[in-house]
Amino acid sequence: MLNPITVHKSLDERLAEYSCIFTESEKNITASEVKYVWSDVVELALKNGGWQALWKIPRATCENLQIDFPTVVFVNVQELNCNELSALINIVAVEDDIEVPENHDALLIHLHPTVQQNDASLSIQDIAECLDKLRFFYTHIWQPWDDEDDKSRDWVSNRLEPRMKLFREMQAGVLSSHTVSCIRSLLQEARNLHKHKKLLEMKNTEHSLQPMLKDDCVDDSQEKDIALELMELKLKWDQTCQEIEMIENPSLREKIIKRRQKGQAYHSTGSEQIFIVWNGGNCMELLDLMSKARSVVSESAEIKPCTLMTALNFVEEGDSILLCQGVHKMNDEMMLMRNVTIKGCPSSSEVILSAAESCATLVDWTGIRIKFEDLSLSAPVTQALVVVRSGVMNAKNCQFLCDPHNTSTTGVCIMPGGRAELIDCDFSDFDAALAVHAGATLTLIRCRLSSCAIGIQVYDGGEVYLKDCLIQNCLEYGIVVRTLQNNIQNTVGSLCLLDSSESVVVESCKMQGNAQGDVFISPMPSNSLLYDINMDSEESSPHPISSKSDLEFEEHSSCSAILT
Repeated sequence: MLNPITVHKSLDERLAEYSCIFTESEKNITASEVKYVWSDVVELALKNGGWQALWKIPRATCENLQIDFPTVVFVNVQELNCNELSALINIVAVEDDIEVPENHDALLIHLHPTVQQNDASLSIQDIAECLDKLRFFYTHIWQPWDDEDDKSRDWVSNRLEPRMKLFREMQAGVLSSHTVSCIRSLLQEARNLHKHKKLLEMKNTEHSLQPMLKDDCVDDSQEKDIALELMELKLKWDQTCQEIEMIENPSLREKIIKRRQKGQAYHSTGSEQIFIVWNGGNCMELLDLMSKARSVVSESAEIKPCTLMTALNFVEEGDSILLCQGVHKMNDEMMLMRNVTIKGCPSSSEVILSAAESCATLVDWTGIRIKFEDLSLSAPVTQALVVVRSGVMNAKNCQFLCDPHNTSTTGVCIMPGGRAELIDCDFSDFDAALAVHAGATLTLIRCRLSSCAIGIQVYDGGEVYLKDCLIQNCLEYGIVVRTLQNNIQNTVGSLCLLDSSESVVVESCKMQGNAQGDVFISPMPSNSLLYDINMDSEESSPHPISSKSDLEFEEHSSCSAILT
């Protein structure tokens, strides 16, 4: 078995290392100089090539190669490109039966040196420790907008030290879970705004060049729309950046969190609030809506018509959001913490909650309980439609939909400590309809999973209960179980394979038309990077965004900043 070298250090040790790295030059380091400092560190610490590593292939590359994400392969590192913090690698072995090109350029943060090396004289521990420093920095400290921040001449004092202190407080439990969730929400909002801003800036540049590229008339109205949207976005971006600076300042942190959570316009009167979101229409449509809403709205509830974003910003514990007929599009990821219910009216086929293309997830849940009823959840390009990090997600009479051309989206991803309970729900066209990680629990009753690559993926330690469900027409397997049990070989078969399983319990379920088999049981290496998965913890690229292809890479490899 090929084992990656693991490095364990305290946050104090890491801060001391980074302080040493960035103060060796005896001058203040700006944000734009950070990458050059790392280039020097890598050049001194890493041998040019000839060592072996595991390459955790990033999501965007997996999509381009049309292989499953995550995928890990064993590689030879042939040559370093220190200026780009990358390496030319040669693939030696793959775990699954996949076809990939032999040579690639890989970012160093995606390489994990192995214990086993062809050259025993190598100081492979030193190489692993250098890459660990680089990886931790670009995963937990560096932000994608830092390249644009040269207002301060001392990036170490103004950014590195405050962020490390914040990370320490979050990891040690000094900050409450509510405060941590607020910080995560703010930084995710900032990442989405930054990606959207860069995309608009590129579009604006293209439109300004069009008269020089062709003789046809340029659509002036479209150009003005882009310019106006960009101006509005920059105003919002500037405000968000100010809030982030306050978050990183310990003395101002609680004030900005309280300000973001305070909803003056929609202060609760104590009774249940129902926020009604309607896209508009004529008088008869409004009357029809009110007639249908009476069946799902309590007479004692306080009704508040509003936009979707207003509802999400001001909904309080125990409140409901009623989405009326039509498509309701999220511009940012829905980062919810309160116990709320989101309902569709009149039915799931007529009410669609959709994510923007820039969003990594539609719903990111970290609270106690959230409920979805009678609506469709859809996303064009995401890592996962819904991520359940803690608490319980309930769904009833819902449809979970995915673009069939997207090859790496998960429907519902349940992280350790999370629980999902779904009744009468449909999933279609996902890479994996549901993913259940160690310490997570899934209950499905009368649900239908169709035309996905994999119906349900269960990792060792996850628990699943299925009753009266249908899993059909999967491109690969209906259910995949990854186990840590000894002496388990790859096994394909029917539901009978799960008869003795304590972690996956199946009652009165039907499997049909699954291309490679109904059930696949596979051993899971105990020390494999393949299953070390966190939905928002892929390493950030150290490269600034300068093109649409860079933006697409950044969207699929977004850093978790200081919140993993």
